[in-house]
Amino acid sequence: MLAVAFYALCGMLSLSYSKQLTFSDPPGGDAPWYFIRGDAIKGLCMLLYLVLCLAIGALAIRMKWPGGAAMIVFGLVWAIGPVWQLGLIYLKSDDIFDPVAARTSWLTADSYFGDPWQWGWLLLFLLAIPYAEQIKNWQRNRPSNP
Repeated sequence: MLAVAFYALCGMLSLSYSKQLTFSDPPGGDAPWYFIRGDAIKGLCMLLYLVLCLAIGALAIRMKWPGGAAMIVFGLVWAIGPVWQLGLIYLKSDDIFDPVAARTSWLTADSYFGDPWQWGWLLLFLLAIPYAEQIKNWQRNRPSNP
């Protein structure tokens, strides 16, 4: 339940920042800055969400509270895509919030949305599933504190 509340808060934060940080480059411009900036803002907010879920989940596992592993899994499930996209934007673009100095290797919206690296998060997610199950088993089999 806590993961859902954090997700909603980070989603509202993302929408709020997207509305506040408007630039004069609507969809259909040269480079797809409208989408790049929106995805970067969403990625930053979901990074905050992921850090919160991982920290609270790890604390819950350590303290033997129920739901720690679920908190980590929910954080990964909902945040891995936007955080991966943020990483791609960081690697392929410079100064995205400065309309004058901004540069990117995506020159069109088609090149941005068609970039095959955008699906790399799916591979990470599929590789993380066994580790999530291992964390759950570790939480269940950990001895109680005296």
